[in-house]
Order: sequence, then C-alpha cells, then structure tokens
Amino acid sequence: MSTLLEHPTPASPASAGVVNACEQLLSRFDKLHELLLLERQALVADATEELQETLALKSQLCNEIALQQTAFLADPQRSQCAPERIAALREAAARCKTQNAINGRIAHRARQTVSALMGIVNGSDQQALYASSGNTATRPPGPPGHRLASA
Repeated sequence: MSTLLEHPTPASPASAGVVNACEQLLSRFDKLHELLLLERQALVADATEELQETLALKSQLCNEIALQQTAFLADPQRSQCAPERIAALREAAARCKTQNAINGRIAHRARQTVSALMGIVNGSDQQALYASSGNTATRPPGPPGHRLASA
C-alpha cells in the first residue's frame, strides 16, 4: 500500500497537473520544430515576409516554452511525469536545437554572401581578384595561381 502513495498513477490529482504540463511542453516543442522547418524553407527560398512572420511566431513560442519549462522544473511533483515522457521532451528539445543550428548556419551563410556581394558592388572589396603578375590572388600560399597573361 505504501508504494501506491509513493508513486501515484497518472490519474491521481497530485500528478495530473504535472503530466498535463509535460504534455503541453511536448506539444509546444513539436510546434516549434514545425516552425523551424518553415523557417528553413523561408531561408532557402529567401522569402523575407514569410521569414518575418515565422520569426515572430518562433519568438512568441520560445517565450511560452521558457515560461512553462521554468514552471515545470520548479514543480516538486515533476518526478511524477513518466520517464518516457521526460525522454520524449529531451528528444523534442534536441530536435529543435539541431534544426535551429541548421537554420542559423543557413542564415549566416546568406549574410556572408550578401556582404561579399555588397562589397563587390560598392567597390569596397579589399581583396584583389588578380595580382599584378596576372596570377589569381585568392589562392592560399603555395604554388602560384593560374597565369592569365603577361604584360
């Protein structure tokens, strides 16, 4: 009988709130992952308006997750949540982290490309394409580049 008191069932009032909070967190992480996939599509397609909308929703959802996660972790009854649900939460958070990192790399590469193009267009690109000898100047140190011509 004492084991029943130590480990209430999911339907018991003591753990119902924690189980519900765990499920809500899992649902929000799933929604975040879907948003991250939409963000990736918008980044790849260079769809600025869609990206702005997705980023606003992502920010709002991340704030909700942070608040709920803080409350869940502060709840002394959180141990009542089934270990497989906790594992599912960790997996969902890891999926979101991975997808967010991928999106970050895509965005970083896009910024690098735009910056390089703007440098070329504005003439502020400090790196010469060819050296005075006619060799390509962008090659790393080593054997000389391909000679285009000699003057």
